[in-house]
Amino acid sequence: MRFNAKYVSVGQSGGEYFAVSFENEDPSNDDLDLSDDKDPYLIVQRQFEDEDGGVCYIETHDHDTYSGHFRLRLIPFTPTRFAFAIARKDNKYVEVTYDSGAQRFDEVRRIVHIIFGVQAKAKPSSPAVPTILLEADHRDALALVETSLLLVSRQAARLMAR
Repeated sequence: MRFNAKYVSVGQSGGEYFAVSFENEDPSNDDLDLSDDKDPYLIVQRQFEDEDGGVCYIETHDHDTYSGHFRLRLIPFTPTRFAFAIARKDNKYVEVTYDSGAQRFDEVRRIVHIIFGVQAKAKPSSPAVPTILLEADHRDALALVETSLLLVSRQAARLMAR
């Protein structure tokens, strides 16, 4: 699956829940129609509260093919491209192109690296620093709650439409 996204959002809560989403509808739009999944979107979430076996939850506009819990492998991540492989036989590649500024990319990269378990490289002159030393930030917690509500609302709307 491949698509281009206009908006990238990240969220975290308490150092245990992390999410990144890519979509074409402005996530701050109060008139967002959650029952209409014609626009492509991708949500990738990971929780560290319980042992999860290293799986992430993904959801896309293609609910039947690209939604569920999977082991994922991040493919080189850039300020204009997010891609990963899914550990399964078919339909195992997702790529989203987008545009982000350098400061925004640093924020997105931090969350993406946590979700995918990418270890930060310490500078030779500094001691290694654990990558998951995060404080709960109310703004990030709210963003994660909003992303989760969006996910639940889309699922509910899809079920009600059946």
